[in-house]
Amino acid sequence: MKTFCFFESNELEPSFEVIPLGFSFFALFFGPFWGLANKLWFISFVWILSFILIFFISKIFFYSSFFFLTILISSFFWGIYGRDMLIQFLIKKNYLPKKIISADSEKNAVIIFLSEKM
Repeated sequence: MKTFCFFESNELEPSFEVIPLGFSFFALFFGPFWGLANKLWFISFVWILSFILIFFISKIFFYSSFFFLTILISSFFWGIYGRDMLIQFLIKKNYLPKKIISADSEKNAVIIFLSEKM
């Protein structure tokens, strides 16, 4: 079973977001591009600019293995902390965590959340 966290907005028109908790394989493989897809603009752009800078530095000093090691470490960082960064982003946008639900899929978690809400 997967664990999902539900966030509700604090605004006039209520809405909610569902975020799966734990390791993200999409973030592992796509890193900052996953961040861009999830509207983590600043962190993703800083990461991409860092990659470009490290790439050129590794070319200047002939340390291509350093660049690949950086990508590997970065991928694991995104996989482990990507969803946590997304949760922090939602909290900054005035979303409040309301409930944590374990379910087989996101659809089932949403059904459980909405049925308890009524």
